[in-house]
Amino acid sequence: MNRIFALAFSAALLTASNGLAVTIYDEDVDGDLSGDFTMPTVVTLGFGPNSVSGQMGQNGSTGASNGSDGDFFRFTVPAGAEVTEIFVDEYETTENQSFLGYRGSPFTSLGSTGAIDGFELFSDGPANIIGALTGLPALGPGDHFFWVQETSPVTVDYTLRFTVVPEPAGLLLACLAGLGLAARRR
Repeated sequence: MNRIFALAFSAALLTASNGLAVTIYDEDVDGDLSGDFTMPTVVTLGFGPNSVSGQMGQNGSTGASNGSDGDFFRFTVPAGAEVTEIFVDEYETTENQSFLGYRGSPFTSLGSTGAIDGFELFSDGPANIIGALTGLPALGPGDHFFWVQETSPVTVDYTLRFTVVPEPAGLLLACLAGLGLAARRR
């Protein structure tokens, strides 16, 4: 039992650290992400890197403002886990006027003060934007809401990567439980 737990846990850690993301939502395959902030598309994260790919801007889809397609999605981080990284893996545009908005509760409006908890202008790059976006080192258990928008009159393709790992406290408890079972067997 301990070997199975150790192998499964090691595999989860290796997956989380190898940078190979599992695509959890791709607009080319799964359809347009919601353009309605009151009904964001629900995506489901797994342990390790998770990718959300879409297209925004002047692409003819419904959108957040001025006929420009905005993408709204949400996910729930399960108990014992946290999102420690948000990377922009793909970003194809010449304008560089895109932003990712974040809210720790449902969006209530788009134009009022407090409509979002944080935002980050982004471009393709190696930087982890989680701290700049949320002001937090990680996103803990619970619901998290996102808004991706291009503010110039172009079409933009993007891929965002969210990395989910066990919370440090949960990781410590799992290790201690494994050690306890091993000691008990002896």
